[in-house]
Amino acid sequence: MLLGLSGLLGHAGMDLQTYRSNAQSHTLDVEMPKVIRTGDFFETRLHVKAGVDIAKLTLAVPVELWREITVNAMVPQPESESSDAETYTFDFGPLAAGKEMRIKIAAQVNPRLHGVLEGELELRDGESLLVRAPRHMRVLP
Repeated sequence: MLLGLSGLLGHAGMDLQTYRSNAQSHTLDVEMPKVIRTGDFFETRLHVKAGVDIAKLTLAVPVELWREITVNAMVPQPESESSDAETYTFDFGPLAAGKEMRIKIAAQVNPRLHGVLEGELELRDGESLLVRAPRHMRVLP
């Protein structure tokens, strides 16, 4: 019972990793589980602070990070979204210097997924890279 309560077996609410990245005076904090069990629901929370004006705040998620993940909701809703073979992109519009945005992504691990998901979230101004945040999540059966 103690092992189960410890979070080592993938309870998303107890085993969160927080990552902070500062670049070009922008700050990106990302909070998501390190270990989770297949079938579990989880949240990824991002906190963006603009050091200078961002004309088109864009979140880029590598396809491999969301392999066998079902995204149920994203708040706020992006103004537009697109994808290619490597990346899902979500455009949120402008963010003025000194302003902050919090993004919440609610998702679920599909039952057939086991193993490790990893990749780098990117915060962009349109196509220009502002900040990278490496992510790593282990999925247990």
